[in-house]
Amino acid sequence: MSDKVLPVTQVLEDSFVYSCAFEHQRGFEQFTAHHVLAFQFSGETHIQHQNGSLILKKNQVLLARKNQLTKSVKIPAADKEYKSISVILTDIALQQFASDSDITSRKKYEGENFLFLKPDALIKSYFHSLLPYAEKSKKISKKLATIKTHEAIEMVLSQKPSLKTFLFDFSNPHKIDLEKFMLQNFHYNVPVENFAKLTGRSLAGFKRDFEKYFKHRHANGYRKND
Repeated sequence: MSDKVLPVTQVLEDSFVYSCAFEHQRGFEQFTAHHVLAFQFSGETHIQHQNGSLILKKNQVLLARKNQLTKSVKIPAADKEYKSISVILTDIALQQFASDSDITSRKKYEGENFLFLKPDALIKSYFHSLLPYAEKSKKISKKLATIKTHEAIEMVLSQKPSLKTFLFDFSNPHKIDLEKFMLQNFHYNVPVENFAKLTGRSLAGFKRDFEKYFKHRHANGYRKND
């Protein structure tokens, strides 16, 4: 099969990401700017993130929080290709849904960044309904993409209403310890603007604090060597 069919990663209307592979494939290092709802049809997705790692297995559903640094590896099953679909839950889509549904949430979310949801019949049916758009027509209209994205949000809230704070917290990341964060995550190859956002700083503020920290370390290093 791998000799006949090339791996595919397809984005539909900036709302859905379909991925199909026939051998181990390392994904790009990335800054995930939006919430993502992912379903694994077959194979496994191995994800390394800022606080550890996890494995998304066949028929599992993962809700990943926005503003995360991740690396992934796509691993096909022994007898079947790797296949997954992710729904991108942008702030614009979530704000529109909240407005239409009269939802307000002023609390800041402080829970886990990666949550496994129950793969019930509703969720499975939803993701299978996306397959024809990805595999047959290979496109979806903007209007229908909006409808299907809102359906995903409704589905998540129906299963777990407590995720309202997770989904509708539109606050910016708070300012955190730059030294600790960079020592843990410097190996991610992403633009400096993303590091600035993740540490709760403007680009100028990040550069200023970064320079201050490394100048301090550099100076201390020389003093220790004298």
